[in-house]
This record gives sequence, C-alpha cells and structure tokens, in this order.
Amino acid sequence: MARPLSGGVRPYLAERDFAVLTARDPEGTLWATVLTGARGFLDVRDAATLRVGALPAPGAPLFRPAPGAQAGLLVIDFATGDTLRLSGTARVAWTATGTPGDDGGTGRRVLFHPDRVRRGHTPLHASPATPDRHNPPRTD
Repeated sequence: MARPLSGGVRPYLAERDFAVLTARDPEGTLWATVLTGARGFLDVRDAATLRVGALPAPGAPLFRPAPGAQAGLLVIDFATGDTLRLSGTARVAWTATGTPGDDGGTGRRVLFHPDRVRRGHTPLHASPATPDRHNPPRTD
C-alpha cells in the first residue's frame, strides 16, 4: 500500500506557509481558495493523513467541503519554485470548540487524505507569503 506522505514530504509541508485548495462544496460547485498560515499549518498526522490548519472563515464556500469530496492541494515554495501537488479526499472532523488543534475555536479539523503526491518545480521567484491576520492561530 502506498504511503503518500512518507519520505521528504513531511518536512517540506511543515515549512510551507502557502497552499491552494480545490474541492467541491456540498452543492457540488467546484471552488479553489488560497490558504496561508504559520509554518506547520500543513500538519502530517501519519503517512496517509494531512491536517490543514487554515481554511476560509465560516460561510466561505470551502469552510465545509462536501463529505468525502475529491480535493486537490497545491503547495508552493516561492523561494525555490518547488511544488507539491496532492490529490485525494478532504473531510471535516468536528470536535468541541476550543479543543487543542481545532481551527481557531471553530470546532473543526480539516483532514486531507491524499491518494497521489507529485513533486515538481516551477521557475518562479517571489518573496515569502505573509500569513493573513485573519487566519486562526494554531492551538496545538
């Protein structure tokens, strides 16, 4: 069985502060959204589970992706141009509000289960992304 989040994927994700998520909402509409956060907001829980610690605010289309939705995540290192593309499924795990690890006191944890991971390189150069001041702080 493939272990898509093994090898050098974990340290690469731990150092990123920018990603683009695409998935369908519960009505079936396809959306893409930029995610930023402090390093570590992309948290590899095990070789098959990635916790995404920054999602749009309540009311935004991807606050609640469709249950078991096919999803994609593009992670970019702007300093080097290295990219990581993950495809799989996303789900929201609800917990008590304020539980360590929930997203900014919302009571949700978004878990991404990749089926495929592909590394790449795009020749681009930019300054590092600055996390949006509205992103919830990490609680764990």
